[in-house]
Amino acid sequence: WKALKAEAESLNARIKTSEQQVISLESELRTEAMAMKDTLQQMLSIQVLFRTGESELAKINQDWFEQLAELLASMDGILIRVEGFADARGDEDYNAQLSTERALAVRDALVRAGVPSGRITLDSYGERFSRADEGDLDGLAMERRVELSLVDGGERQRIAQK
Repeated sequence: WKALKAEAESLNARIKTSEQQVISLESELRTEAMAMKDTLQQMLSIQVLFRTGESELAKINQDWFEQLAELLASMDGILIRVEGFADARGDEDYNAQLSTERALAVRDALVRAGVPSGRITLDSYGERFSRADEGDLDGLAMERRVELSLVDGGERQRIAQK
């Protein structure tokens, strides 16, 4: 009986040590997940801007898309929302088409970088959210853009954007 009691105490001590290790590992995992989220937030802080009337991406952006694709490869369930915009100059229908072409250009770059197309959602808004005045060239330039945001595929909520 004494031998069994001693063995049970030994096993209980091992269980307690294992439980403490699990708690420590869970804490490390949470810390790493937060660091990855911060890294993704930094990567998404870049804005993809376009010249007036254009939907072609600058070649310099491809490296950034490849880095993003590499990070997303290990994050099952995370989708990328790609949203295209245009400034208010020009015809409304033309701007709607242009914002779609811009969003498609970014989507295609992400796919070329290795992001599965099924993990990308696409929206375009044309000039709908344009607020810059005709004379505000800097403001107009900021409206000719594509925004990227990460979406949890299960909950369809935005978790990071820029």
